Amino acid sequence: MWIVAAALVLVASGATPARAQYNSGSSGVHGVFPPAPVPDTAQYVLWNLRTGLVRYCTTYDTVNRPDTCTNELSTAQIQGTAGGGPTDGVYHFTNFDLAHPNAAFLELYPVGYEGPLPLTILSQQSFRLFRVTFHMEGAAGWTITAGLPPTGFGPPGGRPGPGGFAGGNGGKQGNPSTAGNAGFGPTGGAGTPANTAQHGQDAGPTPVATSLIPLVGGSGGGGLGGWDTGCGFRGPGGSGGGGGGALLVAANVQILLDTSAIDARGGLGGFSCFGYRGGSGSGGSLRLAAPTLAGNSTIQLGNGIIRVEGNASAFSGFIDTVRGTVLSAPQEARPSGVPTLRITSVGGIAVGQNPTGSISTPDVTFQTAPSGPVTVNLAASNIPTTPTRVVSVRASPLIGDPSTADSTPLSGTPASSTASASLTIPAGAGVITAVTSFPVTTAMLDRLPQIPGLKPTLIEVTADASGTSRLFVIGEDSRRVELKLGTDGRFTVAN
Repeated sequence: MWIVAAALVLVASGATPARAQYNSGSSGVHGVFPPAPVPDTAQYVLWNLRTGLVRYCTTYDTVNRPDTCTNELSTAQIQGTAGGGPTDGVYHFTNFDLAHPNAAFLELYPVGYEGPLPLTILSQQSFRLFRVTFHMEGAAGWTITAGLPPTGFGPPGGRPGPGGFAGGNGGKQGNPSTAGNAGFGPTGGAGTPANTAQHGQDAGPTPVATSLIPLVGGSGGGGLGGWDTGCGFRGPGGSGGGGGGALLVAANVQILLDTSAIDARGGLGGFSCFGYRGGSGSGGSLRLAAPTLAGNSTIQLGNGIIRVEGNASAFSGFIDTVRGTVLSAPQEARPSGVPTLRITSVGGIAVGQNPTGSISTPDVTFQTAPSGPVTVNLAASNIPTTPTRVVSVRASPLIGDPSTADSTPLSGTPASSTASASLTIPAGAGVITAVTSFPVTTAMLDRLPQIPGLKPTLIEVTADASGTSRLFVIGEDSRRVELKLGTDGRFTVAN
């Protein structure tokens, strides 16, 4: 009776070499964008990220940014979103080509989003904007000229762009008045106390990995404290501006921004009594990946960050940020699926997809003890196959010494590869495990947590007798720290 504990391998792939054809990773499930032709008289396109509904408008409240038009012409539903838009914020289009039929200018507003969930647009063909302004910016904070908020409430912070963080609320007016709230996000600005003659703190630049994995939007500015008296009345504090959004665009053919603009700046803080204002939000983040980036458009990020992957020699536009990286080849748009390593059979006996890890319900039972080495077959996915990589397989009996063997090199593609090992199986019951390790790449470093005193060199994955996979980062000094995968695609230290 033998338990098979197949090791789960969890790594981040390194830089993708230049290829004849780039794959954005789009499944095409959401069809084309826009889902219906733009009407001749439309000036605004509202894209509800939560429901997949697209509205075409002649007029729209660009200050409050509701989910509906002021004057609506028609609507269309994005393919594959009848039950709602994708919960991970990732849209898989066959093609994205937005332009006005009469070559007039259009304003594209994402709406309906909740929380700091970045927007990801993947296209099997191209991503093209012609005379379009893509609004990913944070909204300005509430200002005294907008009229008083309801009694007993401070004014709300500026709404962020998709993937960004809201500004801090302004303090409540009255006696007593209240302090302004800090802006949301990793570098949100501090609010000010009540009755304080100073501006709210601006949000700082978002600390992000150079790979922009994960993608993080801008933080919100700090809100102003309210006043007991001021401007002839008890005055509320201006609120902080919202952070700019977070956007990833990847296309198989090209990204063409023709006489267009992408705006992901942070919103300005709102003014209060005596001319003081709330803190402004910080700029968002933008990642563009395609074989070619072309056009003559403007990209505005303020103190946000941009990463361009692909040949940008045909792009003559203006990029307004001091934080950016341009690469020579497009990289993988999203972290690959979780790499796995699985034992598929032992001595010709198939192993189930989910090993039990239990002596009482063994995964493999030999009717007679093997008289010699048996073949252990392995299957891997999302594991680099170059340079040559082997898997160590180990048979540990309950009584006696273990036996080990190295597999043949993994062969196939990184997405799907196989190997086999010739392993002696000791008599009796025991556990068969598999393990492999990978050098830490630059891309992987961007996903690892900061561990004091540890310089990562290897990722090692083991599987214990229960069948549970365990992931470790190994330092230059051979120290091992166990890791787990977070929901944002980054690693954290396991408890």
